[in-house]
Amino acid sequence: MIGSPLIRTDGQYRHKVDTSCSQEAKQAAMQARPKEAPLSLWEFVQKVAPEKDWPKLEGRSEADLLDAIKVYIARREGCDESGEQELAACGNAWRTLLADDHASDGDIKSLAKRCAGAMAVVLLTYSPWEIVEAVYEALRIPFLHVGMRGVTTESLGHRLRDEKTWRRHFRKAHAQAVEHRLTDAGRVMRGREPVVSGLSRAKGRERWRRSREAIEAAQIVSACGETLDLATAVDASVSNPRNRLAELVIRGRGMEAAAQEAGDAAVFLTITNPSRYHPSRSRFLKTDQGRKYYSEPNPNWMEGGKPTPREGNAALLKVFASCAAWSRTVSGRSMDCAWLSLTPTARRTGICWCSAPATLGSVCHRVRNTGLRRGCRRAGGHDQRTR
Repeated sequence: MIGSPLIRTDGQYRHKVDTSCSQEAKQAAMQARPKEAPLSLWEFVQKVAPEKDWPKLEGRSEADLLDAIKVYIARREGCDESGEQELAACGNAWRTLLADDHASDGDIKSLAKRCAGAMAVVLLTYSPWEIVEAVYEALRIPFLHVGMRGVTTESLGHRLRDEKTWRRHFRKAHAQAVEHRLTDAGRVMRGREPVVSGLSRAKGRERWRRSREAIEAAQIVSACGETLDLATAVDASVSNPRNRLAELVIRGRGMEAAAQEAGDAAVFLTITNPSRYHPSRSRFLKTDQGRKYYSEPNPNWMEGGKPTPREGNAALLKVFASCAAWSRTVSGRSMDCAWLSLTPTARRTGICWCSAPATLGSVCHRVRNTGLRRGCRRAGGHDQRTR
């Protein structure tokens, strides 16, 4: 005590007692303390997970248990609530953007970045499949679905955190919504803006211009070190619309030659959907100069719920599936599906079909399609029916 510093307590001076111990004494105390056995992975899960979740976690692999531990810790920190709130805010921002016909690409990029950040938080507490359902409820965008070929839980999680994936989905959904509104308003019809609206056409041209600038600014290098402009390679491939059209014509001519060699008739048919899939219809007035055509809104389209081009394309694909299924065994012989060439578009589809007239007539009666029956009648096989 002698020589130790004085401290003042309760108005009196006392000597300060040195209570610190040496390093050797600390190590001796630690060795004398009884050692605790380390917790197993399952025991740690029991500490962080509620007791009601133990039965569904029992028997899982170590990787699944580690993922479950991360989820429960994140939920304790409130990550699930913050992620859900951010997802709801993204849904409100998306609905506002969807109602704006003149939304810029920068607005879509910023929203895509925000959604990717929200998904990074939500993925801490939920599985990717659960998030997909929540995304559809909040944004009404069909992202991915269970059972899609090539989609795993890991790849789905990467897609949800990818800004480019969100950007692609937002661009597509926004363009379809704008076009549907303009079609509903009567701006897309014969005599005004046929096939596509001027707004969508201008945006498409702008995207094509940006893509062309990027292509012309890039080069490709072969394994031998040869350098070639990317624009030259693109213009020489089927990415060039001129080459694609020439390939389509050559394919039709080749199928016609093959059909004639086999003794069949080559028939090119253009099939359209029923009236309820067309937003407008054509009418004409008889004048001294002849018929004068004009367009008006189609009441059948309005009564049918105003189906979109995507729904019309799905209806056409069902017709094609019926044709392909029936043509395999019709007329007592098998017909190769390679003879059936489909070129679907948004609102009408051309079929280049090489087959015998009797076979074509049987398919006409099977699928009950007026366009097929008319084409078959011109081919001379409409009266030959085969059950």
